[in-house]
Amino acid sequence: MTAQRYNLASTTALMAVAAWAAFGTMRAAGDGGAAKLAPNPHWSADGCKECHDATQGEPKSIPPQDIDGLCLKCHDGRRAREEAHPVGRTFGSAQVTRPEGWPAYGGKIGCATCHDILQACHRDRARPLDNPAFLRGFEAGKLLSFCARCHLDLQEQKVYNVHIMLDESNATIRRACQFCHHALLDERDRRVRTGNPELRYEPITLCRSCHMQHVDYFDPGHIGATVSPEMKAYMAAFERTPPGTRPTGTAIERALRGDLEPERLPLQGATVVCSTCHNPHQQGVFPSDSTLAYGAIQTGQERTKMRLRGLGKEFCLACHNK
Repeated sequence: MTAQRYNLASTTALMAVAAWAAFGTMRAAGDGGAAKLAPNPHWSADGCKECHDATQGEPKSIPPQDIDGLCLKCHDGRRAREEAHPVGRTFGSAQVTRPEGWPAYGGKIGCATCHDILQACHRDRARPLDNPAFLRGFEAGKLLSFCARCHLDLQEQKVYNVHIMLDESNATIRRACQFCHHALLDERDRRVRTGNPELRYEPITLCRSCHMQHVDYFDPGHIGATVSPEMKAYMAAFERTPPGTRPTGTAIERALRGDLEPERLPLQGATVVCSTCHNPHQQGVFPSDSTLAYGAIQTGQERTKMRLRGLGKEFCLACHNK
């Protein structure tokens, strides 16, 4: 997204805002894959002290300029979930307006612009099921209406799918590529990664802007986990081993000494990101026999659940040798 223009693509990110703060305790993957927890002070009778200084038992007001920094102490993507919508942007666009009464310190969008945090400070009220993130002016079942309070370019009342990257003539849909990438790299004949995809945000935050409801059946989870040098070498050796077999100790040692990188299941350094297990690109964007096309989203199935990269039942064995 650019700061100059918000369009329907930005709506996709906004669609997930209501999912935030829906849980009593926030969980996120931290260093080493360990889950670090932050208590949720919202809708809690004794949660005031988590955000406010108290004078004679009464919580003191928080200066407007300090609100975002206070929220981000927990909502950093580690101790608690990150906010889907960017803060710090202005309303200086013909496509965006600020609803009357919605605060914006310094004319910029902040956490309290969309979230009426004071709703969660009423000790005699329970957390509502339809608006647990205390969004301003929220109407149950009408999330697009909430987004349209600021965003004016919502002619299509449907979710924009950025994973549909080719039109009917097989030409690249630039708008889809530029949702995630700063620049459109017209290199559809590319077969290997350059190491610099020019993403607009770091990859986990970028994917979670739309895909909030990720399910991981293992604790503490894969996203954000750190891979050991030995596992990384095993992953690289596995990819270089004939199908149906597993790498030997010699092959793993050779990959470790050569500092080889996994290519089919790419890491960010030593961190597992969303694109490690899922290929976000549509089939046909890159050559079918290339590393970049491995496990691509099949044509005609873009609106179905995104599948794991094409290893079938051996998917777990690509990383775990036990």
